[in-house]
Amino acid sequence: RTLNIEFIDWQLADIHFNLFIQLSLIVLFSTTIINLIFDIYYPIAHTLITIIKYVTLLYILFYSYSRNIIKFNTIPAKLLFYFFIIYSVIVLKDLTIDRTLPLKSLLGVPENIFTYIKETLYIICIMMTISIYNYKKLNSKYLYLSYIILTLIPCLWYIHYVGIDNLQVTQIDSEVVFINPLTISNYTSACLLLAITYKNQWSQNKFVNFIIFIIILASSIYIFSSCAKRGPILWFFISLLLLVYAKSKNKTTMFIKFFIIILIFYSIGNIILESIKEYSPYLVSRIQDAIYEGDTSGRFSSDNNDTGYGLALKQISESPWIGSYFRMTTSVSMWKGMYPHNIILEALMTFGIIGLIPFISFIIKGIKRGIYLMSKNNNVNTDMMISFFFVTFINSFFSLMTTGTILLNTPFWISLLFLLNIRIPQKNE
Repeated sequence: RTLNIEFIDWQLADIHFNLFIQLSLIVLFSTTIINLIFDIYYPIAHTLITIIKYVTLLYILFYSYSRNIIKFNTIPAKLLFYFFIIYSVIVLKDLTIDRTLPLKSLLGVPENIFTYIKETLYIICIMMTISIYNYKKLNSKYLYLSYIILTLIPCLWYIHYVGIDNLQVTQIDSEVVFINPLTISNYTSACLLLAITYKNQWSQNKFVNFIIFIIILASSIYIFSSCAKRGPILWFFISLLLLVYAKSKNKTTMFIKFFIIILIFYSIGNIILESIKEYSPYLVSRIQDAIYEGDTSGRFSSDNNDTGYGLALKQISESPWIGSYFRMTTSVSMWKGMYPHNIILEALMTFGIIGLIPFISFIIKGIKRGIYLMSKNNNVNTDMMISFFFVTFINSFFSLMTTGTILLNTPFWISLLFLLNIRIPQKNE
């Protein structure tokens, strides 16, 4: 059934405005990996991308303000915007007034307060202009193409440059600066999910579409095996299941097929792992450890309270309603200053049960809204824009269940806001 989603059409003839919106989206989502590489090896290029990032934002802010189009289309989107501001103020208070630990010992936190404020204001400004990204004249192909190219090619170059062995066993105290393999794997997961949703749109020639998809698939598998991280692979398949569910017309049949596939993999899974062990022994070893020994990451243990989750729960219990501190304040050196590697625990630590309830409500509504929008047929470009933001959101959200932080997590916050900001005709709500 076709759904007439109200995407904005301002009839703007300004070519430069369209260009700046498109460029802003590309810099916002597609340059993370290549910018990390530039930051280490080519600082001038990193500076150039940073300049483009802020110039495009300032132009869009000025243009939007002059045309009086800074607004939110829905109440949930407006509430999420205010929630993010409150969350950012809580973190700023923890970093300044209630600072418990030195800034340099806090994982995933900018090197100084000024940088934190600057990056937070950037996300707030993007949120203020979120309705612009509903602009129907934007070309989704450029966004997909830039994301995949500017992620996969730098990842492949980086793996070749540092070597697979170095990438897999990098030590925290190493004098060499490395990009976290988890970051590489998570963005590769998003690339493959985007390629699946866009696989028939690259060209009118089916064979060309097939070749492009095979190249992306082969590149992604190589990156996954090189980085040897289990989480991104697991969450890739769960995200894929959610995408299939959203697009499936017969949900019952889809679940039956999925159950059969699980049974098949359960029966022959060990054979598959042994057959690929020669090519990626470290990854296979970690998967087998997870299957036969349970959690081996140090996050959870039933007989040890000094694990990441155990220490986080202990800290949460000290102030369950309003939160205590956005990072772990334990005396256990391994976890001191870290986030708990779980989005729910991090939220409870930061703003307690009072903040967790609306936070989870936004996430659930975003997932439900994404599934609903994905199940309807609009014009191709609108469908692809919705798919892009839904993929980046669920990929970010599921990844945050086992690693990463919501602090300054642009793909998570902006993609969620985009989904909540799409106005659906009332009769279809």
